[in-house]
Amino acid sequence: MKKTMKKVLSVALAGACALPVFALAACGDTKTDYRVIGTDEAYEYTVLPKSTVKVDDGIVIDGKLDESIYTRKVQRWYRASKTDGDVCPEGGFANIDIAVTTYFASNAVLIAVDVTGDWIVTYQPTRITTQNSGIEFYVTANTPLSSEGTLFEMDLCAGGDQSIKILRSGRFHKALMSADLTPLYGIQLKGGAINTPECTGYTMEWYIPFSMFGLDEAPERIDINPYVMTPRNAKDTDREWYGFGAQSPALCGWVTPTAYPFNSRGFVCNQITIEATGGEVMQERGYDWCVTGDNIVFYADPDDPTTSCTSFRVNGEELKDKIRNGVITVKCEGDMDIVAQFA
Repeated sequence: MKKTMKKVLSVALAGACALPVFALAACGDTKTDYRVIGTDEAYEYTVLPKSTVKVDDGIVIDGKLDESIYTRKVQRWYRASKTDGDVCPEGGFANIDIAVTTYFASNAVLIAVDVTGDWIVTYQPTRITTQNSGIEFYVTANTPLSSEGTLFEMDLCAGGDQSIKILRSGRFHKALMSADLTPLYGIQLKGGAINTPECTGYTMEWYIPFSMFGLDEAPERIDINPYVMTPRNAKDTDREWYGFGAQSPALCGWVTPTAYPFNSRGFVCNQITIEATGGEVMQERGYDWCVTGDNIVFYADPDDPTTSCTSFRVNGEELKDKIRNGVITVKCEGDMDIVAQFA
């Protein structure tokens, strides 16, 4: 089982990492005119002005994630994991769990992030944001047709630096923006002080004004392709840079305008339920969710190796003939109710 899983994952991730740099996915028909003041040709880190965005009553942007919105029954979290064997596009030494949700306030998109790993969280002010521990989210609003001029590369490191770039003419440029467009953020460290072995995680809140997306009101949805950056140590620039979108190559390509969808209730996904008799059925990473349009891999293993899968129904449709070597791929088109039998 473990050997099969490793082989399938390696192929999938290799394909995802090989996507062309400027591949575009057409989706939706809404064009967004971002109100970024300008861009700079250089890629280096730029200090953004201190945000003057007004925060809604009842919300404190401190990174503690203790607001009641996060525990609402309707709130959905994107939860995913990577192992030290996952490499896309750089590194491959840390185990990381990530959780992301969103809420649309009266004037801003609130993104909440929870990252836990088994590697030290480090920060050096002499390193740019992408070389420090933190997140790098690729974000668009209202499913634009193209990434050009609509896709933001947003970095927030655990040490408290943020950097925002926008894709123009096929490459990312620093977004130069006024204080009323600049996102507000809060960060909390887990386990201990930064640059100590005890610190292996962090929680973050990002309050991003609608106006940064060129909007006067809340978008219907935003799309996020989440990356996590993990330096090997506190001194040099050797790092792991992992894109969780590699786990869903049908949805998340490099610099595509759409990725994992979020709205004011958080992650937009479908539920996977599994009932198996005489064996085990598992989504390749153990997730109980899927996003419409994604291709979901399942492993189907009998308890008794002398038996086989005699029925594999997805929402009532028999798909057992599509199983190959204990593996089946099913396109997610909504909630998935799987009933499998082995004999």
